[in-house]
Amino acid sequence: MLLAVALLAAAPMAAANIDRRTVNDGQMVLENVPPIPASLPGRLDRFQQLSSTQLLEWAADGVGMYVRGRYRGVAQVQRVAARGATPERVTRLDEPVREVQRQHQGELLAYALSEGGRADEQLFLLNPGTGDIRQLTDTPGAINNRMVWDREDQRLAFRSTQRNGASNDIWLLDIDQPDAARLIFEAPDGALWRPVSFSRDNRQLLVQQYTSITDSRIHLLDL
Repeated sequence: MLLAVALLAAAPMAAANIDRRTVNDGQMVLENVPPIPASLPGRLDRFQQLSSTQLLEWAADGVGMYVRGRYRGVAQVQRVAARGATPERVTRLDEPVREVQRQHQGELLAYALSEGGRADEQLFLLNPGTGDIRQLTDTPGAINNRMVWDREDQRLAFRSTQRNGASNDIWLLDIDQPDAARLIFEAPDGALWRPVSFSRDNRQLLVQQYTSITDSRIHLLDL
């Protein structure tokens, strides 16, 4: 009985020590939470603005490399000329560059890009020496990516949904005649079909059929 009386007597005193305040126009009630210093967001900003660099391709000289790094929050292609060199920007675009594939023997870069926040993705060709860019595909609403160069560095095989907006078909285009791109494999199912590599004589194409994380198969496509 004495213990119960003591607890009841102490309860009002404990409640009196609670530091209670409201924030966000009264939408939140804080109890015994210390105020957040005005300088804290600035101190945390350096930890929130970390960026990473990803290897894309080796340069044709075998010494330099192309990497993807962020510039003003947007992923762009950069070139590192040699070990320890400062990365130099190759692309100066408003949208993030996704995949990049360099020619086997040349410096031309094929890359995939989605412009204006649209769901589609188009292929472009970049000459890093001059900065010239040519658009290779113009199929609104379709996804074009997963491209690979043939052994002559003249044609690109790529995955595209342009046939019906859903199927992951494989197409082939000549970089000098991109409007004449042709369908070379019509996907029979909803799996991801993508080109992997041309044979040395360019007569066959290694193709991956990716159905799930536990089901991935390799096929040879006779061209």
